[in-house]
Amino acid sequence: MPNPPYDKLAELWGVKGFRAGSIGEFEKAMADALALKAPAIIDVAVDPDALFSFRRDSFKHRAKS
Repeated sequence: MPNPPYDKLAELWGVKGFRAGSIGEFEKAMADALALKAPAIIDVAVDPDALFSFRRDSFKHRAKS
């Protein structure tokens, strides 16, 4: 099941939501969020292949592919 669009959920909760898929988009979203001087959520897209964990079993499911 994919993650929901947290930027859209933020707006349902009454706060401003931003989405960032690159460093440039994140920098803009962060600047815009800080300028609000109010609660905000930034949904940051992360490449799942770039994630790392020290737990040996955390990515065991990928070894089966």
